[in-house]
Amino acid sequence: MRTGLLGALLAAALGASVAPAAADDAPLRIGYWTSGYSLGFGAVLEENKFLEKAGLKVEFRRFGEVGAPAQAVLQGNIDVAFAAPAAAAFNLGQQGAPVRVILATQVLEGQIVVKANGPITSIDGLKGKKIGMSRPGSSTHALATTLLKNNYGLQSGDYEVVPGNEGQLIGLLQRGDIDAAAVRNVTVAQVPAGELRTLVNVVDDWKKLTKGEAPPILGVALTTADVVAKRGPELAAFVKATQEAVAYGKAQPDAVANTLVSVANLNEKDAKAYAALWSQIYVASLTEADIKGMKDENKTFVDAGAANGVAPDDIYAPGPFQAAGKN
Repeated sequence: MRTGLLGALLAAALGASVAPAAADDAPLRIGYWTSGYSLGFGAVLEENKFLEKAGLKVEFRRFGEVGAPAQAVLQGNIDVAFAAPAAAAFNLGQQGAPVRVILATQVLEGQIVVKANGPITSIDGLKGKKIGMSRPGSSTHALATTLLKNNYGLQSGDYEVVPGNEGQLIGLLQRGDIDAAAVRNVTVAQVPAGELRTLVNVVDDWKKLTKGEAPPILGVALTTADVVAKRGPELAAFVKATQEAVAYGKAQPDAVANTLVSVANLNEKDAKAYAALWSQIYVASLTEADIKGMKDENKTFVDAGAANGVAPDDIYAPGPFQAAGKN
């Protein structure tokens, strides 16, 4: 999310005030972006009625733009944004918006890969080379460049960044137009086995950098302080249902793939690759270690230009997660 949009959202939220949490008999309104990884989980969550089975009255709202669910939370149009960008949550919190993170939902996973039959066999071989990755200012770019610098001593001036989407980057790598690419695990899985060599595993290298066990986080469940205060039991049920959906996806990859084909319109090959990596992509946690990891990530994003500043501690609201663990 860009600073201008964030400022506009915050001004709207503080100028009109965030709409009050709904009455007890009103549905819990859940919003998510209908693209990227949030689409897959949202489809499985809806299709299998995990929230309804948890006793919740819910209303799903789907958005065509990645930042729209966070905007809807601020405007009081939904109660929870599922898989809202962590970077947007950091920025909104830093600017004073009354948002709360109640769950980490998506891992910022991926790899930096080269051609297996090419001359590059280690990070040192990337000096003076072209590395494809998402645009500067994005979460993936921030994390990849941070890991190269801090874990391997590769400074930003030691290589050239070629921005692009993942499909483009793999094509450029295969044609030899770039020397390496930072891409998600599901993208790597769609390339024939043996064609790529992994130089960096983003999750493993992040844990090495932070000396912790929490993975870097791409998406979070975002709500407001008012909703946390007034609808805590429902949020705890939401957390519990989300945890069950994560476990279901890990145990039932074929069923997940079928849902992705029928609801998310993926082809069978891509759906199976996606489903096989379910537990690497999705989480449903907000432990003390998770919060510490996100604070470290927030600082990393600031240093790399992907966040405007460090969010205050009260942006993290682990109460619903803790309550879900007691039920």
